[in-house]
Amino acid sequence: MTLPQAVVALASGGTIKLAEGTYRLEKPLAIAKSLTLVGAGLKTTEIECSAGGCVVEFGSDGHFIVEGITFRHIGVAKAETVRVSGGEVDFSHCQFSGAAGNSHWWSSGIWAKGSITGSVRNCVLSDNDVGIGLSGTANVMVEQNTCTSNKGAGITFDAQAAGIARDNLCNNNGFYGIAVWGNAHPTIDSNLAHGNRYGLIYYGRGSGIAEQNKFTSNSTDGIGIMGSARPRIESNTSARNDGDGISVVGTARPSVFDNIADHNKGVGIGAWGHAKAVIAGNQCNYNGTSEEGGICIGGHARPLVRDNNCQHNKNYGILYRDQAGGTCRGNYCSNSKYGILINMQAYPTLKGNTCEWNSVQDTDIYRG
Repeated sequence: MTLPQAVVALASGGTIKLAEGTYRLEKPLAIAKSLTLVGAGLKTTEIECSAGGCVVEFGSDGHFIVEGITFRHIGVAKAETVRVSGGEVDFSHCQFSGAAGNSHWWSSGIWAKGSITGSVRNCVLSDNDVGIGLSGTANVMVEQNTCTSNKGAGITFDAQAAGIARDNLCNNNGFYGIAVWGNAHPTIDSNLAHGNRYGLIYYGRGSGIAEQNKFTSNSTDGIGIMGSARPRIESNTSARNDGDGISVVGTARPSVFDNIADHNKGVGIGAWGHAKAVIAGNQCNYNGTSEEGGICIGGHARPLVRDNNCQHNKNYGILYRDQAGGTCRGNYCSNSKYGILINMQAYPTLKGNTCEWNSVQDTDIYRG
């Protein structure tokens, strides 16, 4: 009996145990009832398909439980690897690879769209466009997975998706370790993202909270916040990135609290465009390779910058340039070229900052 025949024959809620081996499908396997699939291990039990669309699709209001299986799409046809459009899912100790889209659409190793709940735990997602893609109103726990070497992103949240991404490794993905788009509002907690273009990025009106994550050695920024996104960015480490530690642009309104943004080649934290962020209690040290520094406010941004610690940066502790404004109070800036540097058109309100041991003349608040 083939695997598709076994699925048809099984009563709803039943279990199929797959022995070691490769199970090749001629067309996508559609599952429309509660089902459990158990393999002998992700390195020994594989399900493959070269047809377009997907390898496996689950579209029931019931549950889909899968353990110890590799799902692989092969060939050049546009396809997700596993597609979920309803119900509750529980994927554990599985691998998903080969999802491929085109220039207009990224396909995912796991694509879950709709009012889906459940979890993805201890899985490997590699060589897809996106490792895990959550959309619609999906509310899924994504925990302790490895999302590596995907062309686009490790994990994405889109539309109204919520859920939690916790303790995942997202490394060496083509663009983003983790991306939050649309009106998605997940919790991003204790993940490690390195070797991507961006460690974490918010677009559109994305929100939620990112806390206790580490974003290191990404080729652009550790955290990018764009559009009108409004997340809370708290107690993260964004360090040794080739761009900025945390970058806020557009009309974004994030709360950026108590982060460590050190040793970045760009600035520790930057706000540009018409951003109205709150930037408070952060540590921004040892940033910049030439003209950069701890915190840079540019464009027409009007953030509140308070109680930050900016030391040993290449050029400045805090810079206001262009026509930037807002309030700058209670910050400590030392051991840079300038403590607080303001260009001639910027007009921040300065209150109670401490600037010392900076190298420009006898003054540390310098309008240049």
